[in-house]
Amino acid sequence: MDTKTLNTYFHNKVLILNIILTFIIVLLHSQPLNRIGISTDDNYPLVHGVGVFAQVGVPMFFFISAMLFYKSISAMSDIKLKLKKRLSTLAIPYILWNSLFVAIYWTMTHISFIASMMNMPPVSSDVAGIMLSIINSKYTVLWFVKDLIVFCLMSPVFYVMLKSKIIMVVSICGLVFLNMSYSMEYESIWHWLPVYLLGAYIGYNKLYMITPPENYQRKIAVGCTMIILGLYALAFLDDRRMFLFRFLSPVLVWVLYDCFPAKWTLTKFKEKKWMHGLFFIYCTHFFIINIFQKLIFKILPHNLLCINSIQLITPVLVFLLLVACINIISGNKIYRVLIGGR
Repeated sequence: MDTKTLNTYFHNKVLILNIILTFIIVLLHSQPLNRIGISTDDNYPLVHGVGVFAQVGVPMFFFISAMLFYKSISAMSDIKLKLKKRLSTLAIPYILWNSLFVAIYWTMTHISFIASMMNMPPVSSDVAGIMLSIINSKYTVLWFVKDLIVFCLMSPVFYVMLKSKIIMVVSICGLVFLNMSYSMEYESIWHWLPVYLLGAYIGYNKLYMITPPENYQRKIAVGCTMIILGLYALAFLDDRRMFLFRFLSPVLVWVLYDCFPAKWTLTKFKEKKWMHGLFFIYCTHFFIINIFQKLIFKILPHNLLCINSIQLITPVLVFLLLVACINIISGNKIYRVLIGGR
């Protein structure tokens, strides 16, 4: 493929993966057990299996975000320009969405007949508490954005590290060992840093442009699939092996995608308006899922059939609903600010 074709392929590939990954994030947060007071999924193999599978979503987003950030970095001045852009695409939407949902949850938990269905303590009316809730994304799943902001602020350090392959390899291996030896908090930057640095390394060194030779694609596809399934099985059987699945699945999925014919990605795939509103789906889906499942379980029994059905139906309904919303409101100026001008 020539350079123009490769760039088109890369652009479409990233967009397609982002669509799939956004749905996977919705799938991950559609697990209904906590919403009906069940704290473990040991007796619900389908829910557990779906939850483990969906663990590929968050690390893949970190991987792609890092790759996109560093693929066009060649000087420290590029870092400054990227940081300015991230103010509008990450920091401002982060504050706005968290403020909005703090206000929504404060209202809902202070109206008695609604609060009785929420199964959560009332949101604090203390100014300091409200500010901390906004900064720490207490009432949203935007901790991912917060970690990305931190990683962006650390980009000058990462850029210096990227100039030495040895330093990067040692750093990534050291962080993997740290996470395998100690249980890091799920939302901690240290838990996701090795995945992010791996994406940064591949982006900075333009390794994302390398595609498998046609005569080896089938073998590579089989190999990647077997490794992913093996890592999935380990994570399914033992949560302590989940980090390996999270760390390795992004690069395996990235390579696996290139083992399929590129024709559809290049010529058949057509961008649509709603595809540029995936950040809106990410910011709103958790609230919609929360309300939908709490209402539906007021009607349905809490048996295995209903729980499994709601687990599978919820992500499809919520995703389609939010796509429809994007198509309606995408021309609104406030919407554009909320999604960071994407």
